[in-house]
Parts: sequence; C-alpha cells; structure tokens
Amino acid sequence: MLKSTQTETVVRKRDGRMVSFDSSLIQVAITKAFCADRGVETVEQLDETLQQKICQITDEVISHVETGRRDAISVEQIQDLVESELMRGEFFQVARRYILYRAERARMRRLRGEQPLDGDSAPVIVSVNRDGQSEELDIGLLRDQLNLACDAVIDESQNEALLEEVEKQFFDGITPTEISKAMVLAARSRIEQDPAYDRVASRLILNIIYRESLGKSALQDNLADLYRNSFSG
Repeated sequence: MLKSTQTETVVRKRDGRMVSFDSSLIQVAITKAFCADRGVETVEQLDETLQQKICQITDEVISHVETGRRDAISVEQIQDLVESELMRGEFFQVARRYILYRAERARMRRLRGEQPLDGDSAPVIVSVNRDGQSEELDIGLLRDQLNLACDAVIDESQNEALLEEVEKQFFDGITPTEISKAMVLAARSRIEQDPAYDRVASRLILNIIYRESLGKSALQDNLADLYRNSFSG
C-alpha cells in the first residue's frame, strides 16, 4: 500500500523550480514500465503478484526519498532510485523499459522546446554529461568495451545487435554511470536467449567497479599496472 506523501519533501525540477513531492508519479512511471514489458495497457491486466510488486517497489523508493533528509531531491535522483529498486528486485527487463521511458520523456521535452531539437535530417548526436561538462558520446569506445566484454563468450556476430540494444536506452545528457547501467541491463535482458550473457553482464559490472576504484576500465590490457600504480606507496 502506498505511503502517504510528506509535504515537507521537496523536489527540484529540471527548470530549477521547487515542488512538493508527489509519490503517485512514481507509481505511474513504474506501472507504465511493467505494462510495457508485459505488453498490456492497464495495471488491471497485470497479475496480482506483479501489482503487489509495483506497490512494494514504489514504497521502497518513497522511503528512500523521504528518509534522505535533503533540502531537496532532484527528479534525476528519484529516477535513479527507481532504477536501483527495479534492479534490486531483479526486474532487469522492466528496468530497461524504465530507461526507455526516461529517454522518451527527454525526447518529448525537446519537442516542447525545453531542450534544443535537431532537424529530422540532422544526425542524432547524444551528449554525455560528465561531471557537469557536456561531450559527444564516443560510440567507437562503447563498441570496443562491449566487444571486449563479449570476447570468447558471445558470437562476434551478435555484438552489433547488443550495441543497438544499448543505444535504444540513450538520451541527451546521459551520464557515464547511466551508460554503464544501460550496457549491463542490455546484456541481462538477453540472458533468457543465451545464458552466456550472464558472463557478459558480470564483466561489465566488474568494469564499473574497477573504473570507480582505479579510474580506468577493467577491460584494458594494462590492468595490472593500473592496480599497482593506484595502490602503491
């Protein structure tokens, strides 16, 4: 059952406005992701177990928001919490749908003029928000990382399809952390097709851990040198 919204919780919108936290919006977004994953239109068409799971995940997110004791929480931080709870519940396909939902919302904001929208004939360029600085997404580097993660595990002919799956989750202003999540989720969403993707996802998760601790990719050949340099002295 949904917890009551605490009016003292304040949300910082993308345009800088401060509004009261509305917990119902979280349930709506999570419900849409579950419905999209199951191919249904309304929550009533989901089985009772899934409806209960939606309420549980919503309550967990609300609990994190309301016990954070921040002056304000951003929309992006709330969305990150939703993704984390979906992954914690091992609803990887639904988490992917939620990322796609975020991307679609970002597209709609551009259509409304809240963000610049390129002409239909212009190439799609995704910008990455790296510590507040915008830079163009390096697809070549992304392809190399996926190829290394799949090496000797997945047939090379499937690598490009996996990259396309990852690209579907991109939106303008995506962060490196969100890109890493997209890669892991894309791999995990294919485990039912081929269990070997579990190893691919594990390699990508290990890559995240090493990058956070060493500042470099765990898939690079010079990992041993990076490790010694990082912890020497």
